Amino acid sequence: MLEDSPKQSQDHTMLKSQFNNIKIRVAILGNLCQVGYNFAKFLRRKGVNAHLFISSKEESTFVEDSDIDSTSSEYLHFVGNSNNLPTILNVYPVLKIYRGLRSRITTTRLIRLLRSFDLIHSLNGWNYFPPRVGKKYIAFTTGADMTEVAMSQTKYGKRMRKGFQQANLVMHGNLNQLPYFKKLDLNKTVFLPFPIDVNKYHPYHTDLSFGNFECVFFAPSSLDWTYKYLKQYYYGVERVSGKGNDRFLKAFARLLHEGYNALAILVYHGVDKEKTKQLVRALGIASNVRFIQKLRKNEMIQYYNASDVVVDQFDMGSHGLITLEAMSCAKPVIVSIRKEWELQCYPEPLPIINCRTENEIYRQLKLALKREYREKIGAQAREWIMKYHHWEKVIDKLIRHYETILGRKII
Repeated sequence: MLEDSPKQSQDHTMLKSQFNNIKIRVAILGNLCQVGYNFAKFLRRKGVNAHLFISSKEESTFVEDSDIDSTSSEYLHFVGNSNNLPTILNVYPVLKIYRGLRSRITTTRLIRLLRSFDLIHSLNGWNYFPPRVGKKYIAFTTGADMTEVAMSQTKYGKRMRKGFQQANLVMHGNLNQLPYFKKLDLNKTVFLPFPIDVNKYHPYHTDLSFGNFECVFFAPSSLDWTYKYLKQYYYGVERVSGKGNDRFLKAFARLLHEGYNALAILVYHGVDKEKTKQLVRALGIASNVRFIQKLRKNEMIQYYNASDVVVDQFDMGSHGLITLEAMSCAKPVIVSIRKEWELQCYPEPLPIINCRTENEIYRQLKLALKREYREKIGAQAREWIMKYHHWEKVIDKLIRHYETILGRKII
């Protein structure tokens, strides 16, 4: 067998290099809690040709971000019909650049379009799409898509299970997904931390003031603490609440009744928002609780920095984006995380105020009144986020998974 000449070998190396440097096209499907948008935005920063497909139900999610610019129209695509866009344009003037996006993609056309991509990365309720396309794909589970929908015996639940089971890789960013992998017999799974833009979520001084209080607790999690049956939203799946906000309020009331002067700020959204107001009145703490309307991202960052402690959720056993964003702003976070899940996903525990029961929450609220205690945990939190959730480190990991699935280097 003849060997290649030096010139032929050089040409072969050059062609191989050119092939490896061709930008792959990645389709990101879904945008729950801005996760899809962040993946697409950060991947493009790294040179990956990523496109984001958003359903009409998800349109309001991406307008929360202030860093949308004119280049976003190159990779943002809307699927399905909606009458929301003109209203959104009026409320958020920054989105006037999207006037050209009123032409929309039907689901039938979406399937045809997806066949032109090298890889599909689907999130949440979109996981049933990729098997219909015939491309390699990652199914990223974000919560109820696996814990509730995929567990159901509905037609939609069966499609969701199929989406997970046929994926080249199943990724998760929430710790509480771990027990469900065995139930669905999923072997190709990996934990990928949510990427955090540490330059956007960072500690800074804000002029936002809430008055003269010993400590301000900001609790922006959805108000969801009773058992509900939400057939119209969860496709017939009975679900349970996951926030446990009532336990925080009861513990907070005990603190106030002992004579401490503290403030709790709650975001007025979630299935139990009215019941939460009733609970506040029943506990006799209305003068120390403020309800505010749902915030956009930049407003959330301002509230993180203006408050002393951020309060997240207590029933899921996992952190959410609120915990991570607040930690990146160097704030101590009160949240319940199950140690056995935490140690399966991270090399070291999260520097958080970990508690679950009303008594535990009460004791931690009392400790959080001490400024030195708060500042110590907050500083550790920022350092931990820089180590494990910095957007660039996470996206580098994601790209390596892409390369493994595709069998070649992509950047």
